[in-house]
Amino acid sequence: MQLSNYTVHPDVSKNDHRNFKESNPNYQEIFQYLSNYKLNNKEIKIFLYLSQLGPKKVYEINQSLNIQRSEVYILLKNLEEKGLICRTLEKPYKFCAIEIEKALDNMISEEKINIKNMEFTKENILEVWDNIPKIFVDDNKAEKIQILEGKKRIITKLFEFLERTGSEYKILMADKDLIWLFNHQLFEKIEEKNKKNKLEIKLITNDTINSRFIIDKINTRVISCTYLNELKLNGFVVSDNDLLILLNDDSSGLNALWTNHNSLIKTHNILFEKMYKEF
Repeated sequence: MQLSNYTVHPDVSKNDHRNFKESNPNYQEIFQYLSNYKLNNKEIKIFLYLSQLGPKKVYEINQSLNIQRSEVYILLKNLEEKGLICRTLEKPYKFCAIEIEKALDNMISEEKINIKNMEFTKENILEVWDNIPKIFVDDNKAEKIQILEGKKRIITKLFEFLERTGSEYKILMADKDLIWLFNHQLFEKIEEKNKKNKLEIKLITNDTINSRFIIDKINTRVISCTYLNELKLNGFVVSDNDLLILLNDDSSGLNALWTNHNSLIKTHNILFEKMYKEF
């Protein structure tokens, strides 16, 4: 999806920008996608603003987006370092957005380099670590709890306990969370896992246009799905030995709680099956 599809005139005011956000149904979708690229909300706002309206001075960004001027400078510096914007040579400087496809390519390339560096140093770290005397040996059977901050840590944990799942993997999610799980390829990972080890995989979600769109995209021969008219519970994923519960969104983003507590896992399994059978 490219922002260049929208016609923008040079005399667009800050009110026009606000109206664009309110009236265009794609704005929030784009905003959500960009949040997966290590950009905070204000950085996304500035990037989309410059993409829509063209080169702007700092005070124009400050007035249009209602972000403090001192903070605008910091945000612009961050965006420059990420290869998403550049500045004109005239003074005072004007800042302009890189074409969105190129901007995405820049961020993806940077992430690939980071991943390669991490993979390159992994063996060295493990080799050194094995030569360090261990005072404490972790007991994997101990019951634990962990708070996960952000979608990336949540999806990483879901992948992790999917790999060690032996028989059951059950998902109860509202449509808004189903979307980002789908975009992070959870359901593709489930299908890959199921080819190696047949699992009982079930999904409960609320009945909306978004949820039906997602379920149309996944393999229902592998994942059994059912709909609820309304879903008031926090979303959760439960398997043989793991439970992850989504916590309410706050200003810092989505958080979750993971545990291997046996009683909590059993309770959520019973709850899931009761809801699944009733509907």
